[in-house]
Amino acid sequence: MRHQINFPKSHDIGQILQLAEPCAPGIFTELATVQTLTPYAVEARYPGHDPVTKAEAAHHFDLAERALTYVRQHLETYLAAGRPSS
Repeated sequence: MRHQINFPKSHDIGQILQLAEPCAPGIFTELATVQTLTPYAVEARYPGHDPVTKAEAAHHFDLAERALTYVRQHLETYLAAGRPSS
């Protein structure tokens, strides 16, 4: 664990982004809109939640894909910094 950040077990994307901010400055601002996905981690899977429309699902997929791309790009930089140069 390079940065010694204790991440609790959580589906709260905003909380996770805040915890990541010190070692990934700007991540909270850059991915702020992704926080809207938090309710779908648990609540949307149970009866009583309004069904998700195709348009909503497409929008949420785009948000998730954006977050994945952003994190992958930063992880590549992060991991490369820890590798010995050849």
